[in-house]
Amino acid sequence: MPNGDRNGAIGGEFCADPAVAAESVYFWRHLRLAGLLGGDANLGEQPANAIGGIFGAQTGSGASAAPELSGPVVCASNVNGKIAAALDAQFDDGKPGSGTMRAYSQNRISQARGCGSNPTRAAAVQNSAGYNAVDDGELYTLCKTL
Repeated sequence: MPNGDRNGAIGGEFCADPAVAAESVYFWRHLRLAGLLGGDANLGEQPANAIGGIFGAQTGSGASAAPELSGPVVCASNVNGKIAAALDAQFDDGKPGSGTMRAYSQNRISQARGCGSNPTRAAAVQNSAGYNAVDDGELYTLCKTL
């Protein structure tokens, strides 16, 4: 089982393909091997969330020149506006672009494993005016600092 490089960062993207050798994939394997998460550790898949997306881990979010969240973060993809607003209000400040939880618009395109474009790596992609709870077609990737 591969280990990380011990630099204090989770290398790789939250939505990395399980076949890719990345610390963001090893993260879930190690949790399964430790008995903290169910599933087959040999597959290396990120856990699915209840709304058709995945959970993933990475270091930081936002553009590398101006990170919005630093340190290790856990992200959940395919979250609609109503659920995103409720989670943000419960665990943070209820605003998609501030606090320790950030929401990144997936631009109405489902985010899946092996994503070609990680929405958390662009700067200012949040809806600063608030969540679009009226249109359930607006999906977000939520990231929270650990």
